[in-house]
Amino acid sequence: MMIIRRENFGGILYDETTGDVSFVDKIFFRTLELIQKKIKNSLIKKRLETEFDSKIDINDLDACIYKFSENLLVRLNNYVEEKNNCINPITIIWIYTNICNLHCIHCARNCICYNDFELNLNEAKKVVDEFNEMGIFELRFSGGEPLLRLDNLLEIGKYANNLGFKLKIETNGLLASKVNSKRLYNAGFKYAQVSIEGSQRIHDIIRGRYTYEKAVEGINNLIDQKISVIIATTISNCNKEEIDNIIQIALKFGVTGIKFTRYMPIGKGLKNIDMFHISSTDEEKIKYTLLQAQDDYNKYLKITFNSFSENWECPAGRFLSCLMPTGEVTVCPTMGDLGINEGNIRSKKFRKLWSYGKLFNNIRDNGYISCSSCKGVSKKNINMFYQSYNKLLTIKDISNLTYLNN
Repeated sequence: MMIIRRENFGGILYDETTGDVSFVDKIFFRTLELIQKKIKNSLIKKRLETEFDSKIDINDLDACIYKFSENLLVRLNNYVEEKNNCINPITIIWIYTNICNLHCIHCARNCICYNDFELNLNEAKKVVDEFNEMGIFELRFSGGEPLLRLDNLLEIGKYANNLGFKLKIETNGLLASKVNSKRLYNAGFKYAQVSIEGSQRIHDIIRGRYTYEKAVEGINNLIDQKISVIIATTISNCNKEEIDNIIQIALKFGVTGIKFTRYMPIGKGLKNIDMFHISSTDEEKIKYTLLQAQDDYNKYLKITFNSFSENWECPAGRFLSCLMPTGEVTVCPTMGDLGINEGNIRSKKFRKLWSYGKLFNNIRDNGYISCSSCKGVSKKNINMFYQSYNKLLTIKDISNLTYLNN
């Protein structure tokens, strides 16, 4: 299903299946609107030429109609923010809970056993309504372990699904039983991400004994319920030789893709930096290994990873935002983990924080930049992030710590 949303420059096309995003001009977007309204082909050309005072190529028009006539859904965003050409987010990463059932030694988050201050169901529904008004496409529910708040999660999932959101769950897989997987699917969760760190031995070292078998069982249960699953792997010194094993595991399970992410030296991961740190030389080797894997397996798996370069196009604050468990709004999970945020939805509208917040606009005003020069954080905050790497890496190396969240 292709979803479109109007913006002041034209519009956004969002492929719900792949998550791919395209930006189109006003004429192209208006064409899609007319296609969706079932206007006759001959009339579409006349309408476009009249509205835009421009000659329309009939061949281009026919190709567009053929491609989109059968799989187009319109979610119109009638709220277009002119300030800084700001558009509304495409994706919200919702850290739904900070509670977790594991103690992964590489985790960037300091998860806890219980938190009485996380958003309740009414607060969650209220912010989902606002997301819907803004034309946001996708909600990714993460944690902690979001399945530990299963009843609450299913309720908000059903609510968001009825409004047309694409829903994705990010889980360690241990609680993805047959019953829970069926309940997730029925609530509207058609996509899932399950963490696998490598072979059983490596996975269990990082995440705990017997967690590999339970994660594999969870993957199978989710797939049996027709939920599309990808594997997420955090690349570190522990599993840098496991890339081929991980790919073969993914092929064996029948998942649709693998998302390789970069180890972050914060949270629990900060305490184990000697165990997980990757040298710059190894990073380059990993980069070329994954590039080759993309070519070799592109017919079977969608493999995504960061480019390990300074000039990557970070979506944070531009097309992506993050909502923390207790209501704080920030640009990405990493900043949320560092305690950096714009404000709380319990006291201000999400739309106001997104559109006018200094944190977001500092990032937008400075274009696509590396993490090391990100204007969303002050020098003091940056040092919080860098302190663990000061003796190991140069500032240039530090800029390689984050990936584009595909």
